[in-house]
Amino acid sequence: MQASIAYPCPTYYKIYSTTKPHQASPPLTLTHQTFLLFNPIPSTTIMTTTTMKHLLPLLTLSLSPLTAAHFALNYPAPRGDNAEEMTAFPCGAFTNPSSNRTQISLSDPTFPVEIDLGHDQTAVEFLLAVGNEPGDNYNITLRQTFRVEGLGEFCIPSIELSEEVLGVELVDGLNVTLQVQTNSHPSGGLYSCADLTLTSATIQPPSNSVCSNNTGVTATYFTGAAAERHANASTPEGEAQSESDDEHSDHDHGSDEETTGNETSTADSPEETDGAAGVRAAVGWVSLGAVVVGGLFAL
Repeated sequence: MQASIAYPCPTYYKIYSTTKPHQASPPLTLTHQTFLLFNPIPSTTIMTTTTMKHLLPLLTLSLSPLTAAHFALNYPAPRGDNAEEMTAFPCGAFTNPSSNRTQISLSDPTFPVEIDLGHDQTAVEFLLAVGNEPGDNYNITLRQTFRVEGLGEFCIPSIELSEEVLGVELVDGLNVTLQVQTNSHPSGGLYSCADLTLTSATIQPPSNSVCSNNTGVTATYFTGAAAERHANASTPEGEAQSESDDEHSDHDHGSDEETTGNETSTADSPEETDGAAGVRAAVGWVSLGAVVVGGLFAL
């Protein structure tokens, strides 16, 4: 049995199986399927069954980025990258703090957060834990749950750490851990963590290149119960997931009490803006069709 290749354009191919009546071997299971391949196959290629067996893993690898679309924490540097285990609370596959913490200057205790989104609508939340090994005690809310629409890079340029937000004095060597969580698909949550340390030493601030936003990416402010609901218990529209979706939903973050930045800072209180429908855009965004009303750092 042989399979021939026909393709209508340089990168997309259709795989057809051909059999003859006298052949006893079964037909190929992949018939009349369209695939995107990384390397063009010459038009003269004739693929045998054996060749097809070797090609199937390549097809799987080619398609895997399309099916494993979660999110990635680009900055601060995450503990690690394991997309297959991002559903594990609180930090995906990485339970131990990183030995390479991102340094935050005590003279300017702010930092950007950039994530890379693989879904066109995502509920996002930023939480924080204080301590060398915080476990699952992410009980400080840096940014309440909000929705991001669009694919690719999304950045909030300035997340501020303060004594009012953290509830402790900011001192040299204080270790904290950022948790970024989003809703999963179709339910539950996805998690990635970055370990930080405050320092009195003189350090170089992160370059502008670590914080960028894809064209057309917009953020929508949730209000009321939708803002209070954790991202792992939320849909991208701000609705509640079903009760059985995630065991760490409903504010289960290792503590009976939560500290939220907007309890002490009016800058974090979400409000609708006339004509903007709550859509916020970070500084430097190129946003098509979005109304820019301040910065997302005010979330």
